[in-house]
Order: sequence, then structure tokens, then C-alpha cells
Amino acid sequence: MDGKIDGIVDGGPCAVGVESTIIDLTVTPPRLLRPGGLPLEELRAVLGEVAVDKAVTEKLGEGERPRAPGMKYRHYAPKAPVTVVTGHPARSAAYIRAHLGEKVGVICFDEFAAQFAGHTVHTLGAADDGLSHAQRVFDALRAFDGSDVSHIYAQCPDDAGLGLAVGNRLKKAAGFHVVRAEDPIVIGLTGPTGAGKTSALNALKKMGGLILDCDAIYHEMLRTDEGLRRAITDAFGDVFNENGLDRQKLGAIVFADSSAMDRLNAIIYAYIPREVERRIDETDAPIVGIDAINLFESGMDRLCHRTVGLLAPPEMRLRRIMARDGIGEEYARLRIAAQKGDDFYRLHCTDILTNDAASAAAFEIKATAFFCHIIQEIKNHKEESNHE
Repeated sequence: MDGKIDGIVDGGPCAVGVESTIIDLTVTPPRLLRPGGLPLEELRAVLGEVAVDKAVTEKLGEGERPRAPGMKYRHYAPKAPVTVVTGHPARSAAYIRAHLGEKVGVICFDEFAAQFAGHTVHTLGAADDGLSHAQRVFDALRAFDGSDVSHIYAQCPDDAGLGLAVGNRLKKAAGFHVVRAEDPIVIGLTGPTGAGKTSALNALKKMGGLILDCDAIYHEMLRTDEGLRRAITDAFGDVFNENGLDRQKLGAIVFADSSAMDRLNAIIYAYIPREVERRIDETDAPIVGIDAINLFESGMDRLCHRTVGLLAPPEMRLRRIMARDGIGEEYARLRIAAQKGDDFYRLHCTDILTNDAASAAAFEIKATAFFCHIIQEIKNHKEESNHE
């Protein structure tokens, strides 16, 4: 505007940031042509079903005409090419870290800025602060034009709320060059005691897997999660002391009454799966192994791509339990008899891994080959689904 106008009044930073929402009400259902400061969820609360125009989420092809201003070409773009990385913030940050090169700039959420030290970084605000993303996205894109970066990676919010508009602006700046930080492959492991679960978990861990031991998570939450502690106290009275849960006191209640045990399990199954899912969401590990004796009863099988039942011949299990726990044969047999039979796992699990190896080391080798095979099957299935 230099030489064309007499003056500019600076009103300061925008309160919303992204431009207005454009919706076409001449069609049924109404169609969102450009997401803006009025989120799609609020439109649907008033209008019912609202379709989202193709130009919002993907690049228009040759000959396709946009129905709203600024929805076809590479707008808002800095001079350097941009790659937008979608997916959970922890995983998109991990993807960007793995692809950083010299003179690469980063647009990221505040929590991850320190991971890109030594690079030119502009932040959008906290990962869950959609308003901040909307207010800062254009500043972040334009700021790179004063630097010597040769490429820019940008973390992208999900489509909830203002995230749809912010993601649209980032993707348009990138010419819709978008990659997704892959979700981890999740394998649930369950089975009777003495079947060699430790060796199987070691195999997964050596393959880069994160192991979530549900029993350990439960005991950790008994110390740290006020909601879980309060739910148990409300159901069973004062069973906590200064040292934590009084296991004998709670045990005396639940072991003598099956309905009380059912109530305890209902509480546990309301809290533990939610925490496991949170940890899956936040990890950047490529594989997650869920170690859960009650994988199906808790509903955590729904989090898994595959569920593996670890079995072993009864006499081998007997010897392992006796050696591991230092107990006699009679008590070891009672423990085995009290557990679910092999048929339960064959019925419910997608896969069975049998430990008939002569040693723990030999079984770990067998488990590694087994997991490599099913992980490849999962990847193949994902690729087929993407093509469809």
C-alpha cells in the first residue's frame, strides 16, 4: 500500500486470527466452504448436518473450481517449502526430529520447542490451545521469510474446534504436502502364569517397543490418582492408610464376596484402560505391548491391532512357577488350576504363541520372529486400507 494510502491504523493482534467462516446455504445439506473462527461443531449445533467441501481438506485437481476465495492455490505460504505433519503431537514431534536437516525450520506447539534447539522455531501455543493456534499461525508462517531456512516442518492440530481452520491454513501453505506421523502398532499380551511372558515382552522391547505393564500401572495409580483412590474408598470404606492401600483390608472384603470383587474390577476397568490409552497416545515408540492378564475383561483388547495369548505345556509351566516363586508342586498346581484354561485364550485371542522352547533365550528368539511376522501383517493391512 506504499504510496497508495495516507496512513495505517494498527489495531494490534487479531482476536481470532484466521479469516471468516464461509458456508453455502443454497445446498442441502449446507456446505462449509472455508473454515474460520466459527468452528464446524457450532455450525452443526445450529444447522444439523453440515458437509465439508473437498477444498478444505485436499488439493483441488486441474479444472476443479473453488467455491470460496483463497481455497485453491498455495496461499499464506512462506518462501521456503512447507511439510505439514499430522498425528498425535508427541508422534508428529518425533517425526520432525527424525527428519531435521541443516537450515530446516519448525512450527510447533510450545511443549516441543526445546526438542528443536539449534533450529529456527516459531510456536503456535500449547498443543490444546486452539485459539492461540488461530492467532499465531500466520505470524509463524511469515516469520520464516526473514530467515535462511530451506524447508519448514509444521506440527498440525487435529480437526476439532479451530483446529480445522488452522490445519487448513497450514496445509494450503504447504500446497497440501502432508504426512502423517504413524500411530504405533499395539499388541496385547495375555495368558496364564508361567508361560514365559517376560521373555516375549523382552523381545518386543528390543524391537523398540514400549511395554505397558497394567499391574504396575494400577499400583502406580493407587499412589497417585486421586480419582481412583476416591472411587475405591467410596465403594469399600477406609482402605487406605499413610502407606497407601491396605491390601489385606481390601482383600478381606473382596475375596469373601464375589459381588464386591465385581465392583472392584468395575472401578479398575474404568481407570486403567483410560490411562493405558493416554500413554499410547503420547508415546513416539513404533510398537506398544500391553501386558494385561485381564486384557479382554477390561476391554483393552479394543486398543490392540492384535491380541496374543502366551501358552505353554502345563508341566513346563509347573516347573517354571516352582523355580520362579520358590513354591512346592502342590501349591503350584493349585495356582495353575485356578487360572483360565488354554481354550479361553484360543477362543478370544487373534494369535497364539506357544512357549515350548528349551530356554528363555530360545523362546525370546522364537517370540522375536513371531512378532516380526504379525507386525508385517499389520503394516500390510494398513497399506491395503489406505489404498482402498
